[in-house]
Amino acid sequence: MIIMVIQGTDGNDKNKVLSQLNDLKGEFGVAGVVTINVQHIADPQQRVEHLKRMIHRRRGVVNVIDGATSEPELTFLRQLGASFFTLCRSVLPASLLKIKNAIMPFDKLIVPYAERRGIESDVLYPDEAFSVCFLRHRRCQQAA
Repeated sequence: MIIMVIQGTDGNDKNKVLSQLNDLKGEFGVAGVVTINVQHIADPQQRVEHLKRMIHRRRGVVNVIDGATSEPELTFLRQLGASFFTLCRSVLPASLLKIKNAIMPFDKLIVPYAERRGIESDVLYPDEAFSVCFLRHRRCQQAA
């Protein structure tokens, strides 16, 4: 099970990244890309329940989570081994800055294709971000 959490509020860049991640279907052994948006659910506990129902556990499916901004859902996603990516040059919701472990030192930055000019080399394109998730997933499977 591969889970990618996209954080940040820049609608244009976020939409581009989500679209580019969806384009990975059929590449790199990706059978499907499922985008799960929980922004429309007000109650944090209901968000977690929604994620429990919606996350695909099938091999080859990439779950892309958008709109996770509360402590219960972020904790749940980290416990599942989700990889977190923050949109570079994006404003984070103020609520994330107040949540312990919402942003970790090993989380990565992401930008849409053709947007990396003038940005540090550790900022990833969507396919590079997927590769990070895939390698992490593979290492966890081998360790089990």
